Amino acid sequence: MEIRNLTTFLKIADCLNFSKAASELGYAQSTVTMQIQQLETELNVRLFERIGKHVRITAKGEELLPIARQILAAEAQAKKLGKMTSQKAEGTLRLGVVESIQNTLLPGIIHRYHKLYPYVQIIIKAENCMELMEMLMHNEIDFIITCSERLRSPQLVCAWERKELMHFVASPDHPLSKKAPLTFEDLAAADFLQTEPDLSYGLGLNRYFSERGKTLPAFLEVGNPEVVLALIKQNDGISCFPEYVIKKDLENKSIVSLPYEIPEISMWLQLFYHKNKWLNAAMNGFLELIRS
Repeated sequence: MEIRNLTTFLKIADCLNFSKAASELGYAQSTVTMQIQQLETELNVRLFERIGKHVRITAKGEELLPIARQILAAEAQAKKLGKMTSQKAEGTLRLGVVESIQNTLLPGIIHRYHKLYPYVQIIIKAENCMELMEMLMHNEIDFIITCSERLRSPQLVCAWERKELMHFVASPDHPLSKKAPLTFEDLAAADFLQTEPDLSYGLGLNRYFSERGKTLPAFLEVGNPEVVLALIKQNDGISCFPEYVIKKDLENKSIVSLPYEIPEISMWLQLFYHKNKWLNAAMNGFLELIRS
């Protein structure tokens, strides 16, 4: 059943004049006549009687009036729902992030997002990259933000990415902080603190050492980067981090970046969603914020 036919039916019922109804609807009179004929054929009833210049609604037409009004009201409500959604983001936004992002970048992002979209509930899941990918594939989260070697997948859309500088870091009191330039042998002889060696930037760092015939000399492996940074500030060793993790500590000089360039370790911040995911207003708002 065509909505436009019901609209025409209600207009004719209101003014009881095919010509006037056609004029108000912006149709030719023949179009209005055809629409009513289509509706009558579909319902198998006569809706109007036309005797001379007079038009009268039939008993079946009277029965259709409240039904047609109800259908058009439902359509208007549906359209209003869409407009409201585009104007006011609401509902739930489910984010998956690696722990280093949760501890550093995410608080500022969530602060700005909540100011813009106060009606959205935010749920955060912190896992490693592999777990996040699995959750995204099963629609358990809407977006994931990772830090790793550059990822690509035919099932996922990379909506935003940024290359991260990597730094070897130490306490200002560490002997290597006062030596320049540093060599790879200097690093290989140091005590290392690192996050998981088989994930994210820990994986890239281990590969960097392995390609040079060395095993990373780590005396501690721990998943939480905050623990590693706390130990570095106590001068318990050195480590390697992407810049976003250590930016504030570098600025307040509680740690220092060692004078050693590592262009071979390429880490990327990336935001993904599943290619079949429908993006609602809350999700589009988050993408706009990240991209800005």
